[in-house]
Amino acid sequence: MTWGNAQLAGFLKNGRFHRLPLLVLLLTLFILLPTQPQPAAAQDQVQAYWRHSASRRISHVITHDVNRDGVDEFVIAAENGRVDLLSSIGALQWSFPAGDIIQAINVLNIDDDPEEEIALVSNRQLTMLSSGGTQLWSIELMPIAPPQPLLAFSSSAAGKEWLAQYNIEVRQIEPFDHDGDGRDELIVLYSNGQLQLFDADGKLIWSDSKSSTALQNTRVMMQIADLNGDNLEEVAFGYFNPTLRFSQLRLINGNQEDIWEQPQPISDVISAITVVPFGDNGSLYLAVGSEGGQIHLIDYTRQRVWWPRTLNKPITALTAGEFRGEPLLLAGTEVGVVVAYRANGSRLWTRRLVPDANRPIVSLTTAQPATDENEPLVAVILGPAEGSNAANDVLLLGPTNRLLTTYERVDANGLTKLLDINKDGRYELLLARFATVELLGLGVGTSEIAPEWSYSLDSEPGAILVVDFDDDGEDELVVGAKDGRLHYLNQQNSVDWLVSPGGNITHLALLETAAGEKQIVVIRNSTTIGLDNQEQQQGWVDVRDVDGEQLWERPLEANITSLLVQDINDRGDPEIIVGTRTGEIFAFSANDTELWSRSLQPEGGLGQPVTRLLLIDSLENDQPVLVAASGNRLYSVQMRGTFAPTRIAVYPAPIHDIYGLKQPGLELATRLLVFTENQASGLTWRG
Repeated sequence: MTWGNAQLAGFLKNGRFHRLPLLVLLLTLFILLPTQPQPAAAQDQVQAYWRHSASRRISHVITHDVNRDGVDEFVIAAENGRVDLLSSIGALQWSFPAGDIIQAINVLNIDDDPEEEIALVSNRQLTMLSSGGTQLWSIELMPIAPPQPLLAFSSSAAGKEWLAQYNIEVRQIEPFDHDGDGRDELIVLYSNGQLQLFDADGKLIWSDSKSSTALQNTRVMMQIADLNGDNLEEVAFGYFNPTLRFSQLRLINGNQEDIWEQPQPISDVISAITVVPFGDNGSLYLAVGSEGGQIHLIDYTRQRVWWPRTLNKPITALTAGEFRGEPLLLAGTEVGVVVAYRANGSRLWTRRLVPDANRPIVSLTTAQPATDENEPLVAVILGPAEGSNAANDVLLLGPTNRLLTTYERVDANGLTKLLDINKDGRYELLLARFATVELLGLGVGTSEIAPEWSYSLDSEPGAILVVDFDDDGEDELVVGAKDGRLHYLNQQNSVDWLVSPGGNITHLALLETAAGEKQIVVIRNSTTIGLDNQEQQQGWVDVRDVDGEQLWERPLEANITSLLVQDINDRGDPEIIVGTRTGEIFAFSANDTELWSRSLQPEGGLGQPVTRLLLIDSLENDQPVLVAASGNRLYSVQMRGTFAPTRIAVYPAPIHDIYGLKQPGLELATRLLVFTENQASGLTWRG
């Protein structure tokens, strides 16, 4: 089976469109039949489904109603430091270049304006952005103060050099209303266990280093919550004590005071922490998981609400959920087990997702409270087995632990989330791939619209070819990217080969010889500025074997804008016909012989790009006729003579596409279907 597309808009097989009569009929009916516009309200209720490509691998995804319009937006951070804000329908609102890897990012409200701000940390800089993407301020973070003698007798550069020797990163930044005035401050947690609190202008309010160690990573994490219901938030701060060789949990108020006289000891390393409304009237308790497999539930007074629950395997994820008014604590383990706990500590259910117990739960996310057994309660990100580089699976579990849907190998970053972005009771799933995010509308239950695997090109695709190259009954995928790289992928998402011929790959086609050998025709283009500041264009016809090795290459002094691979001479091997941006057409044999060339340039004028090429049969002599579209003109090109191309039709708007038809009627039969803007026209073979 062979599929391909010279451009991303359509699929070709060896240059011919399949099932064209049906396609043409459907397109014609779509154009001719009147449609009644829907009311605006009805259009607004249609579930959104979109895809956004980030500039690099995605490192952070935050879902939040930034502009307070009742619908969540998406803050996307890439590994090159670029931050994008997307609307609920995936439209890019703004983009901010932070310039380096973003260590932490969050949304908060630092003033009386209802719209939120965005704080981020990159390259030791704490930066605050407005909801419109404007930088409000940026300060340098100092997790460790240089020694006083160094500051007294050396320059500031020496202080920075001293600080650079300590590899201290920011682990979390969280909004924290430390004084209860309704405006957020920002608390920063460093990898060495230090806490710093900053006000709305970036000024340091206080710094806590009681639990910090300068040269050790203390495996830190924190949770902000109002645990005692006094409308003042507390900071629950967990860290591993390398001296005692167990973890400790501190509870700190907004004035940097420890609420507990002694930290709460937690055996082993703390691996997850969350809050769950298991107290009276929905008051919050701290749920803490450890690598030793224990789950601790602790209240504001440092009392254990439960005796620790033991799952015997490292806890990798904790989150709160709700089903029919009953709060639940959901826990995931290193061996693919998900457990739902009730407030009294009993298990509601246990789900073992991996029979071999060799895949970890990476993340658990919940959305709105579930009310129906067929609704998803939690989205589970299931990691690959140790030693595998496959992407994560995403599974949707219902409230009774029934598996609703599995999306295999779709999450590359561990950032996929179950959402209800407009609080309408209908779920969405945000899939995070390598460098793309994709929003799926689930409605009630689930829908099977996730692909089987994902692969990042690190560049925008320019052309795609789908062919069963090895005749094993399974198609392979060849993708040409705009950065000049050619990717060959098999059904298992493995890259069989990757070559970099250069330029901008705009077209791909299959060339199959009379002997049955398959080759790949690659069209590459390049536009540069010469020494005379004039634009210089070049195109290449590049023919490659199915292993990526180049067989031959033919340069042209213009960008190539169209491609047709077809047997026009009835000699067995197909020919390669290309149209250029300057209005010329060239034909080459499969062995790199130039057969002929034609020009569509008007006399004394500049040619327009040849955008479409189509081969039809002449009813006059049964010889093939090449039909070429250039701008708003349609030409008939005789290939076995020296006659100049004949203009057969002119339209008021540029031609978008042309299709060949086979209908009865001889000379008067409609043989061509031509699409321009808002118009479809049928023509005879003479035009």
